[in-house]
Amino acid sequence: MPGLRVAFGIDERVEETGVRRIVGAQLIFAALGSGAAPVAALDKKACTLRFGGRYLERAREGSAEAFEPFAEFSGLLTFVGTRPEFSFVPTTTLTQLKPNTLPGQPRSLQLDFDAATFRAIPDTASELRTLNLPDVPDAKKEFRHFELGVALLLEGDPVADFDTNAVLDVPLTPVPAGLVLEWPADLDAFVPAGLTFIAKQADIERQVRWTQGFVTEGRRQFLFRGIAGAGAVDLTVAFQGRRVALWEAQDVSDPATPPAWKTTLEAELGRPTPGEPGEFQNQRAMPSNEIASRTSEAVLPL
Repeated sequence: MPGLRVAFGIDERVEETGVRRIVGAQLIFAALGSGAAPVAALDKKACTLRFGGRYLERAREGSAEAFEPFAEFSGLLTFVGTRPEFSFVPTTTLTQLKPNTLPGQPRSLQLDFDAATFRAIPDTASELRTLNLPDVPDAKKEFRHFELGVALLLEGDPVADFDTNAVLDVPLTPVPAGLVLEWPADLDAFVPAGLTFIAKQADIERQVRWTQGFVTEGRRQFLFRGIAGAGAVDLTVAFQGRRVALWEAQDVSDPATPPAWKTTLEAELGRPTPGEPGEFQNQRAMPSNEIASRTSEAVLPL
């Protein structure tokens, strides 16, 4: 009787830019010639598939980090001849062993199941078809790859661990994990050279120059990577030898509750704002407390 292993198929999507992105994974049971079979023919055993993962800054960097279990589901396993068959049961659920706690939607993979080795496959709307990846272990690092592994347990006993089964390497696109601020791009004409924002939260400090902001739809956006969560944040702007506190000890974790500003960037720059045609009025400067401040919360691509 063969031994058991779990392999992955890959669901890829080609972006308009030509970049290929992994959006899903297919689970496949494989019966190998080596090893004693843990299941007798026609016997049904409780079977658990446990997902584990690790984040890498570079592909195949030889990380010594162990796979961290983060989700699992269970069903019944039997052999038909030498072919393993996993059956979903009505009580099968996808259990998150490490719930996501960072703000925003977690990365996820769509799960598919090999019809030759899985039975009673849930439909595409089932929660069993979406695997949320765990939170990154360090928000100050930019991880470019996630390695997904799966361990196989029968009646609670390990049969094939993460390193024995196949490993799926999932390239990741950069994620703007942190505080995002934006101002009207037409401030460019009034911003002095070298103007720099400084955001500080506990022991994390990020400095971003005005010229580093990304312009989209008339707004200049600034990312302060790693500034996230409910910890108090100080925001300062430095220019022409001055350092001005824009806000102090503010919570940026709730987009519905903007921070309280001590002063506005526009006020400090004396920026004129258009009033009636042909005239400008300083007193009508757009206040910064109307500017969006948020942590990244969009559904993020892999």
